[in-house]
Amino acid sequence: MARSTGPVPIRRDPFGRATLMRQKVDDGACAWCGSRGRRWEYWWHGDMSSAKVLPAPQAFCGISCHRMYYGG
Repeated sequence: MARSTGPVPIRRDPFGRATLMRQKVDDGACAWCGSRGRRWEYWWHGDMSSAKVLPAPQAFCGISCHRMYYGG
């Protein structure tokens, strides 16, 4: 997916030692609802590594679709 802006931290989990990151994407549809409006890529970034904690990130129209997709 093409990226248009840099990642932005949106939530911190101090006990899990990870930060929920968000980055705007230019193409694709929401993985949960199929919307083609504004889309974001979300992932958890751990403190101790530079790798993304979740599997390959998907594009979502908002955090609520991200939560529903991952069952939370």
